[in-house]
Amino acid sequence: MLSAVLKVVACIVAPLALFIAWMQWETHKVASFCGAVHAGTPLASLKQLADDYGVDGHWINKSIVDERTKDRVFFVPVAATIGEVACAVHHDGVVAKSSHMVGA
Repeated sequence: MLSAVLKVVACIVAPLALFIAWMQWETHKVASFCGAVHAGTPLASLKQLADDYGVDGHWINKSIVDERTKDRVFFVPVAATIGEVACAVHHDGVVAKSSHMVGA
């Protein structure tokens, strides 16, 4: 009886633990990428930087205009959070101006 209960608990806990570990790993990768983007980093090098950190670099070409600062900005989301946590990179079209995590 006890082993059956343990199996049921393991079937519930194991997937939850794996999801939490995956979410933490994805957040770590995006945060590391975000920390590596400094003011003056050429946008042309960001795709390779994203590949180096294992994050989805296709977001680099998806800039929007920040109405407050009039800068361009793109977001690299943490996949496990469905975009609730992301790295925001502000740029002028040529070089990065700043980067920071949002939603974290």
